[in-house]
Amino acid sequence: MSSLKVPHGLVPVPPMPFNEKGELNFDTMAKVLNHLVENGVHWICVGGSSSEYTMMSAEERKQMLAEVIRKHSLILIA
Repeated sequence: MSSLKVPHGLVPVPPMPFNEKGELNFDTMAKVLNHLVENGVHWICVGGSSSEYTMMSAEERKQMLAEVIRKHSLILIA
């Protein structure tokens, strides 16, 4: 039996927030993700939807994914 999951329902692609210094803002990101979870979202596509992914370093991308995985029980599409 395959463990592959098929997305269903809404799969939001929230923008990744940055602070005034241009660093990822994990506090704001947590608030956005908590809001989505509280409203029934189980899947999420992380990495941003407004071209911010291409502007992030590989290390920032790793930090973003690690933070989402550590704090949320969402199924990720990255």
